[in-house]
Amino acid sequence: MKNFTKLFALLLLVSGSAFAQDIHFSQYYYSPLTMNPALTGSMDGTYRVGALYRNQWSSITNPYVYQTPAVYGDVALFQGSRDGSNLGLGAVVINDQQGSGALTTTEALGSLAWHQSLDGVGNYFLSVGVSGGLVQQQFDMQKLTFFDQFNGYDFLLPTGETLGQQASYMLMNAGMAFNGVISDHSRISMGFSAFNLNEPKVTYSNDNSNVLNRHYVAHAGGTIGIQNKYFLFPNIEYMIQNADDELVLGSGVGYNFSPSPRRIGTVWYGGLFARQGGETRDMIFTTGIINKGLQAG
Repeated sequence: MKNFTKLFALLLLVSGSAFAQDIHFSQYYYSPLTMNPALTGSMDGTYRVGALYRNQWSSITNPYVYQTPAVYGDVALFQGSRDGSNLGLGAVVINDQQGSGALTTTEALGSLAWHQSLDGVGNYFLSVGVSGGLVQQQFDMQKLTFFDQFNGYDFLLPTGETLGQQASYMLMNAGMAFNGVISDHSRISMGFSAFNLNEPKVTYSNDNSNVLNRHYVAHAGGTIGIQNKYFLFPNIEYMIQNADDELVLGSGVGYNFSPSPRRIGTVWYGGLFARQGGETRDMIFTTGIINKGLQAG
C-alpha cells in the first residue's frame, strides 16, 4: 500500500467467550489494539479505523442475549523520519452486553506505542506499547431475579438484595512486538502482551476480594505472497488468565484477482482456524475481501 492510504475494517465476528476471561474475539487478528498495545500505529498507511461486532447465543425470541460492538482507530506519526522510527497513537471503545442487557461493560482505552527501526530504513521494527483507561460495569436490577423473590410459583416477591448497580475501575496494559518486511508482499509479526497489570478490584458490595487478574497473550502471524497472485495469512494466539487458557491457530488463503502480475487488485480470502480452551474445541471459519485500503471480513 502507499503511504497515506486508509484502512477501514468492518468485521462481523462470531465468538464464544471463555468463562472468567476478559473480552476477546475469535478473529483476534482483526482487533490489533485489544491483542497487543504495541501494535498501535503498526500499519502500511498513516491511519486505520475499524469496527467489530460479536453476537452470541441468539434465538428468535431474543436475538441480542450477548452482543459486543467495538470500534477502534490509530494513527502513525513521524513516518519518514531519518531512521524510519515512528510513534503510534490509538483508542478503542468496547460495549459488552450480557443477559439481554442485564450486565453491561463499557471500556474506553487509549494506547501509545513506539516503533524503533532496527535497520534504519523502516523494514524491521521493535515496538513497545502501553494502554490504559476507564472501565464501567452496570447491571439492571429489573432484569434480574433472586432466590428470596420466589413465592412457590413465580418471582414476584420483593428482594432483600442491596447490591450497588455500578462499578468503575481503571485498566493498565503493556506489550512488545517485532514486525518485519520480508518482501514487497510478505511480512511477519510476533509479540507478547500483559493486561490488567494493576489488577483492579471489581465489586458491587463491600467485598473487596474480587480482583480482575492479569492475563497474558502471545501471538504471531504474517502475510506470505506467492508470485503476487496467491497469499497465505497464518496466525496463532495463545492466551492465559487464571486457570483458563486458549489456543487459536490457522490460516487464511487469498487470491489476487488483478490481471496484472505486478498489481494487487481485489484479494478474496477464506480460511479455517482451530481453537482449544480447556475441554472446549471449536472450528472457526473466516472469509473476506481486501481492496486497496478497505478490508471487510
